[in-house]
Amino acid sequence: MHGTDLAALRDRAERAATDALAWIVPPPSNDPAAKGPPDGTESRSSSHGPGAERAPDDPAAKGSPGATRPSDGADPAALDRFITELAELETALAAAVPDEDALLCTVRARLGGLYADRYRRHPTDDDRSRGLRVLRAARAPGVLDPRDKRVSALHLVPLLLTPSMVAGWDGTLSRLLESFALGRQVVVGDSELSADLTELRGLVAEVAPTLPEAVAEPLMWAAEALERVPAAARSGDFEQMADLAAQLAQRMPGHGSELVRALSGMAAEFATAGAAGGGDATDPLEELTEEEAALTFAQAALMLEIEVPGTIRAEDLTTLVDEVSKGPAGEEAETAMRAAMSRMAHGVRTGDADRLAEAAELIGAAAGKGSGRVGWMAGLISPGLLAAANTLGGNLTDRDQARARLDALFGPASAVFDSAHATGPGAAGLRICNRCMHLQLPITEALAEEDTDKLEDLLDELLDLLEETEDGEWQFLVLFLLGQAQLSLATLDGGVTALRTAVAYLEEAAGHPKVPTFARPLMDACWAPALALSSLIEPDPGRVSEAVTRARGALDGPASTPDQHVRVRQAVVYALLAIHRSTDDPSVLEEAVGELERARRDLTERTSPDIRQKVLWELAEAYRLRGDRGRDDIDAALSTAQESLRVLAEDVLLQLGAEHGLEVARAGASRGLLAAHWAAVDGRIEEAVESLENGRGLVLRAAAAAAGVPEQLAARGEAELA
Repeated sequence: MHGTDLAALRDRAERAATDALAWIVPPPSNDPAAKGPPDGTESRSSSHGPGAERAPDDPAAKGSPGATRPSDGADPAALDRFITELAELETALAAAVPDEDALLCTVRARLGGLYADRYRRHPTDDDRSRGLRVLRAARAPGVLDPRDKRVSALHLVPLLLTPSMVAGWDGTLSRLLESFALGRQVVVGDSELSADLTELRGLVAEVAPTLPEAVAEPLMWAAEALERVPAAARSGDFEQMADLAAQLAQRMPGHGSELVRALSGMAAEFATAGAAGGGDATDPLEELTEEEAALTFAQAALMLEIEVPGTIRAEDLTTLVDEVSKGPAGEEAETAMRAAMSRMAHGVRTGDADRLAEAAELIGAAAGKGSGRVGWMAGLISPGLLAAANTLGGNLTDRDQARARLDALFGPASAVFDSAHATGPGAAGLRICNRCMHLQLPITEALAEEDTDKLEDLLDELLDLLEETEDGEWQFLVLFLLGQAQLSLATLDGGVTALRTAVAYLEEAAGHPKVPTFARPLMDACWAPALALSSLIEPDPGRVSEAVTRARGALDGPASTPDQHVRVRQAVVYALLAIHRSTDDPSVLEEAVGELERARRDLTERTSPDIRQKVLWELAEAYRLRGDRGRDDIDAALSTAQESLRVLAEDVLLQLGAEHGLEVARAGASRGLLAAHWAAVDGRIEEAVESLENGRGLVLRAAAAAAGVPEQLAARGEAELA
């Protein structure tokens, strides 16, 4: 190249490199060398290129005319054009001067910074590879000035991370599976990724001393973790991996922390299983085929979605169910079990009764085709499936079948938990959860039957279970049931001690350090109503207010069941009404009515009839209690009560026998009588008669249910079901 042309090229490149500083904003530094001499001037050594001559905000820095520092919301197209221009200059200069030329190295460092800036905004493999190339080439000769050397190291850090690492979590199944695949690369020691991680650790060690301590400390921890994780994963040291994941969870905010905590728990469980089984809990990931790895990752994604609802966006759940339901020939029973578990999780999350029916059929198939652990698992999962069907659909037959299966599991003749299969990941948790279900059902029965002796016996059993689960992950559930049992006892005998004990147990359950993410909203919500009741006897408005705030916090984030937010609002209302009874504060009653109106708006066709009729009845009572004639509260109370009775009538139709129908209808009859009383007091005789007839009609319909269900279903157009 002619000398004049080269000089012009160098001048253009120098100006463009200076302009690039407007896009590159390095973090604050503690390194005096990076900041320049104490008098504020920069080194004038020409060997360091234009970046060493002037600070970017120095008026003497001669960039292109009109160049200005872009804002955070700058037009991405402007950055694209500037990268294209500087990349062309880098190519031209590289063809004319040697690689160790100081100006060329500076241009490359600034161009790499621009690629890194765009990569942070929209990570692509193309920007990553181009940015790594020019930054590595810029640093290799060792001629960059201290500032450009430091800033280029900072820009290399994000470029050494993959696009999925930089983009962060977006809730898509594809992103999660990509993250798992990346983890597998770490485990198997992928050469390119291992080299990148080694370079990343070196860069962190280089720049950390120049950064403020608040920035440097997490970077140093990350560098150490990057060194420990691959070795721990390859050696199968799940205990160390669980410890690292727990530490990372403490450092991450929000949803990311919950995901990492769940992964930590999964790793810890495998560590326990590996210790019990001689260290061979799982096949090494490097030995899996691509198909086996994909299935393993899909199962892990399902477990994360169950543990942390909302991990995967709702529109990807069907795809996840399909992925988990795949399996190789010869493993039909195992495949059926996975398919059943995925459909059960999907049904509980969305309220889709068809998914639960599919899960039941698949569990039956798994139990029939399989032997050993698959059959054992099927027997333990089926009670939970029936309980879920009862909760979502309201059919009491499901409840009774669940009770019968639980009685068989824990009966004196049962050897289910003496089996060799009662070990390994998840086995202990399955036993505890089934035992808690087995105790929860009779607690509800004892309250309905006003049987204090039965409650006392159940409390003894729960205390034994509490001791057994000490420091365990499911102890919070036992504490919750103890609180529920004590609250039932306080309801029956009016005992202050039982009420006080109930509040203590529920508070301990809500504050337990091992409450899983999916259960936290329930734990946070359950404490408030009990504490509010206790405050009627021992006033403590500050604690009650804190509990209500905590319960309302449970409304944040995705719901693990379609009824979750409605149930939380009900819990908040119970607490507010207790406060209102104590203070007679109209503003508190206004809050309660508002919460119930929001709960009513949250009701959908998939909300269980039991929840729908309760919310409507509670709202009717709240309108009646407020009694504001200016807002037509009496009309609203009566119409909402009638709507509640109509939903109850639908619930009666769902039952499969006279006994269950009558059980559901009893509440309706008493409510019809109460609604009739409201109407009569207000002089609305016709509406009073209508309420009485609706209440009585529920009982009559229930009595005819055993013989009349097929005919009623046929009349509703359900001929095949009839």
